[in-house]
Amino acid sequence: MDPLTALSGNWRSAPVFAALAAFALSAPVAASAQDWATTAVPTDGGFRIGNPDAPVRLTSFLSYTCPACGAFSREAEGTLALVYVGGGHLQVEHRSMVRDPVDLTVTMLVRCTPPRRMAAAHAMFLERQAGWLARAQSVPQAQQAVWTDAFTSAERRRSIASTLGLHAMVERFGVNRIAADRCLSDNREAAALVRAAEGNRNRFGVTSTPSFAIDGTPLAGTHDWAMLQPQLDARIAASPRRTANPAAQR
Repeated sequence: MDPLTALSGNWRSAPVFAALAAFALSAPVAASAQDWATTAVPTDGGFRIGNPDAPVRLTSFLSYTCPACGAFSREAEGTLALVYVGGGHLQVEHRSMVRDPVDLTVTMLVRCTPPRRMAAAHAMFLERQAGWLARAQSVPQAQQAVWTDAFTSAERRRSIASTLGLHAMVERFGVNRIAADRCLSDNREAAALVRAAEGNRNRFGVTSTPSFAIDGTPLAGTHDWAMLQPQLDARIAASPRRTANPAAQR
């Protein structure tokens, strides 16, 4: 089996990123109290966005090379960002499960973007997943085999980004090629991301993506928006610190 066969598999694991970008750009600079709605905070293995005093915390465990994760993002990301996070109901943390060399490369590029653009970059890679993932799958097996060194080789990560056209994708978020390659050259960061993913597998029992936890409790058998949304609404409604019901705002 070639190293990237899993990229096309079912390892369960208007454009959303445009809406997120517009939301970020429309927020007044002076409105510092609302920075949490548009500014990402890097965390171990991912980033979080949302009101730090929100009544409910959602953790998503995903992979940028997981087709089911792309489908989830296209269906749910806009509502999560604009209604749940923007409305102050929810703080969301996205954690990358780093399941392959391409996933690691994209994760590092997303984390390289400015905090106010990170959520939009994250959504953009998932929104456009089909295009760059198809390019990855079309790479000759010999080159894919070389890419397996990307977990420890900065040169391999830079090669992945160049071959798949990923530099141009992050440039729109203010990260030029030199800056992107600098981020991809950080072997310490790469190792930390791999360790964080392994920690999530051990701590939360994550064996498939996307998976979720609400307030630190894993949601067994929940892998899509149709299953997740009712659980979010119920938890928010039951919270003593709840804001207005997000279901009423949709």
